[in-house]
Amino acid sequence: MAASLPSTMRASQWHSNVGGIEKNLKVNPNAALPKNARSLSAGQTLVKVSYATINPVDFKVAEAPIVGQLMFAGTSPGVDYSGTVVTSTLPHLKPGEQVFGSFLLPNFGSLAEYAIAPKEGTCSP
Repeated sequence: MAASLPSTMRASQWHSNVGGIEKNLKVNPNAALPKNARSLSAGQTLVKVSYATINPVDFKVAEAPIVGQLMFAGTSPGVDYSGTVVTSTLPHLKPGEQVFGSFLLPNFGSLAEYAIAPKEGTCSP
């Protein structure tokens, strides 16, 4: 199923944390797919995100003066998500299955159309 992935995706991204992330967050209609989306590493799942939310962790880490700008500029914030499995290297997750979870810090990216979820942060209902 990974072969039918688009070449780009929509993602909310920010390129500066000056003045707060909410003033700098913009939708990029041509964002790059997550790294390794077409060839997942062991323990990873590619999820087509249906719902995501922002919580205080997303703001506090991203808005940290030096760390936020160096580590997270040009990325999509968000650690919490729910969506549909596109493909997975985990035997218990099948394409089309509904999942939810959280990324483990320092990983972010749930405010995007596709995200790579780690084994430890993915649950199926």
